[in-house]
Amino acid sequence: MKAALQNYQARMRRVLDYIDRHLDSDLDLETVSGVAAFSKFHFHRQFTATFGLSVHRYVQLARMKRASHRLAYMDAQSVTDIAMDAGYDAPDAFARAFRQRFRPIAFVVPEVSRLGAVACGLRASRQREEQAHAEDFYH
Repeated sequence: MKAALQNYQARMRRVLDYIDRHLDSDLDLETVSGVAAFSKFHFHRQFTATFGLSVHRYVQLARMKRASHRLAYMDAQSVTDIAMDAGYDAPDAFARAFRQRFRPIAFVVPEVSRLGAVACGLRASRQREEQAHAEDFYH
């Protein structure tokens, strides 16, 4: 009995690793269930029972986590590019999903989207830090 449980756990770890390495790929149920060597129906039931959410939802959240990191730390990418990379067809759909998931703090000017304000705030903060470091360096 214990060996069977360890086998299932190893398969699920293999699936999570695969998903993390292939976030840019099409991660449909058939592909991911193949990594676990289960039928797609059995795999979907086992994944949901093990993690408490569907494979599709897990992939969405993993992509959103990656997108939040890119928003915070990669100035070169636009919000639109990050939204498209996360699998969203439009920036407004991404903004709604991001808002629902992360619930940004409410320091937003009403006519500016929360997502845009958070991204602008992070960039402005980083620019101030860079300017302070540059002033310290040259003085």
